This record gives sequence, structure tokens and C-alpha cells, in this order.
Amino acid sequence: MKKLTFLFILITSLSFSQYKYENGYYIDNNDTKINCLIKNFDWKFNPNSISIKLNEDSETVVLKVEDIKEFSVLNSWKFIREKVMIDETTNNFQTLQRDPNPVFAEKVLLLKVLVEGKSNLYHYENDNYERFFYSINGKIEQLVYKNYINENKNMVTNESYKQQLFVNFKCNNDQSKILKLNYRENSLTDYFIETNNCISGTNNVEKKKIIKKSKSKSLFSVFTQGNFLNADYVINNSNIRGKYLTNNKVNFSGGLEYEILMPYGNYSWSFVMSANFVSYKDVFNFNDELDVNKTYEIDTKVSIVRFPIGMRKYFSINDFQKLFVNVDCNYNCVTQKIKIANENFDSKNVNFSLDIGAGYKYKKFFTELKYYLPKKTDSESFTNEFNLNHLALKLGYQIF
Repeated sequence: MKKLTFLFILITSLSFSQYKYENGYYIDNNDTKINCLIKNFDWKFNPNSISIKLNEDSETVVLKVEDIKEFSVLNSWKFIREKVMIDETTNNFQTLQRDPNPVFAEKVLLLKVLVEGKSNLYHYENDNYERFFYSINGKIEQLVYKNYINENKNMVTNESYKQQLFVNFKCNNDQSKILKLNYRENSLTDYFIETNNCISGTNNVEKKKIIKKSKSKSLFSVFTQGNFLNADYVINNSNIRGKYLTNNKVNFSGGLEYEILMPYGNYSWSFVMSANFVSYKDVFNFNDELDVNKTYEIDTKVSIVRFPIGMRKYFSINDFQKLFVNVDCNYNCVTQKIKIANENFDSKNVNFSLDIGAGYKYKKFFTELKYYLPKKTDSESFTNEFNLNHLALKLGYQIF
């Protein structure tokens, strides 16, 4: 319990870590460009405000939409403020309408710039819907995409954005190509880049104007793990019934870890999968309370192959150092052998368990303290419960 409390306090304290301020600029309502530091949240949803500093030592200033005409985190994101007509219909099946036509409302939004050139592509997303906008001659319009319910109560889609592209673009308006376009960032971005290249008659000029897109990143690591183990037994029959706790033991094991960094929050979230092996052996004696000359020797051997799958959250200290926390679900293949006197009780089973961890990463090296929540293992006869208590210290290295 003390170990669990320690890790809970550590995880709670890490949750207050902040994102980094990075070089950028914003343009105010007087069309003045101001270089500054902007807190980069790697926005999945379009922001309603930004936090800036004029330099490292200055105080944080929060600017709202009405204060900003444009802002950019250099080599990353660019947003512009625009008054647009937007269809706010959600994709929730329970609230879908029968009308296939969009219902537009006027909004002032910060739009993310995806492509700049003769034709421009913009993006807006919140927790209810996602929309794309385009412009050719300065006027920004939404590319129409709407789900609705037809007369048969089936969900269908108004994909008028394909017709908009076919009618308004005289270059790169191959109908078969447009019909294959998805209402997704990658698909539309590639099309607008090709369109700009077609208009300009080049193959690379417009690609240089594309604002950097985030992609998932994969990491592969190896690690060694020091395992701090003990066990407790709950015995419900014979004269030695009761709960017994064994001494702490230490063993070492190794494993592999595969991590997918997600393109949100400056790659601060990741999906982690790994594989490792742990074994536990112990021999101890119990005296029969009714017969002082009689003892039971219990010989335990437990082997577990674990396949943890979970989420990791990073908290950046600087460009080389990070703290992180994990929550994992473990798929466990357990082999257990318990020998009491001359009687064997063997079992094999598969179960699931949880673990939590906290760690530190420096460049490609990392260490992690991981606590595995106890998992009860039933034995067929002699014991009702066998709990393997497990705390581990991992040391690892990122190969690529």
C-alpha cells in the first residue's frame, strides 16, 4: 500500500507539468507582427486563446480570439482569424437531421492553415465536429460534408465538397480523382498541394508552403528489469490455515518495448506495448499447531510471461529530459507449481492485471519504477489464494 501511495502522489504531482514555450509570432488588430514565445499545445482542437511571453523572463499573457489576427509557432502551426459560415451539425446518430442541406451559422474562428498557395486549405475541429474550408480568390468557404437520415432511417452523407472542388478548380479537376477524395486532412491536403503545383506548373514550390503535419512516431526499446517480489498465501484447510507472507526476493529479467508517439500535445501521449518475463521461487516451513513435531514444507515456483498494453504521458523538462507516467493492462500467462510435502499442485492459467508506473527519460536512456497491482491466483486444493506482490525497476535504452 505504501508503494502504491508513493506512485499515486508522484503521478499527481507530475500532472501539473506544463508544455514548452516555443518561438513564434502573432499579428494584432493593428496589423503589427510581434515576435514572442507561444506555449505550444500541438492543438488537436482549434484554440480559443493562446498563452504568450515576450521573452523567457516575462510574465505570461493570455490572448483571446478577438486579440489575434494570426499566430504561428515557427516550423509548426499557423492559425488565422476569420469570420466564416460553418455548419455545426454533429455526427451523433441520435441528433441527425433529415435535411441533407447544411445549416450555416456565422462564427469568428481561428482556422488552422494546412496549405497556402493559389488555393488555400484550412481546418477547424472541436469535440463535436470537424470542418474544412478553402479559398481561391480570398473568400473562405466551408467544404460541405454532412451526415443525415434518409427516408429509410439510414445514415447517408451529403458530399457536396467534391462538387465544389470540381466546379471551382479548373486545374487538377479530374472527376474520378475527386470522387475518391475523403473528407480527411491527409486526403484533402494532398489534393490541394497537387492543385497548386498544377496551377504554378511546378512540382515542389507549393510543397514548401505546406504547414508541417504531425504524424505518429514509432520507438523501439530494450530494457532490463529488477523485480522486487514477495508472496502471500491464504490457506483454508489443515491445521496451518491462515495468511502467510514470505520474505522479499530480487531477480532480474529483460524485455522489449514498442511505443507509438501520438501527434497530440507535442507528442506527449503514446501507446505502449511490451513483453517481459518474471519468475519467483521460494521454500518455507509451517508448523502444525496440533503436532509440534510435524512441519509442512511449501515449495513454490511461479513463472509469468507478461504482455503489457497501455498509455504513457510525457512531461517535458527540456529538449533532452522528460518525466512520464504509465497505466498498463497486462495479459499474463502464468505457470504455478506448489509442492507441499510430497504432494504437487500444478496449474497454468491466463489472466489480466493492471500496473502503474512513473519514470525519467534522458535522450535515449530511461528508467521507470513500476508497481503491479496484486492479482489473486487460485490453487485447486491446498490454498484458496496466492498473491504475488511485485515492484519493478526498469532500465532501458531506445534503439530507434
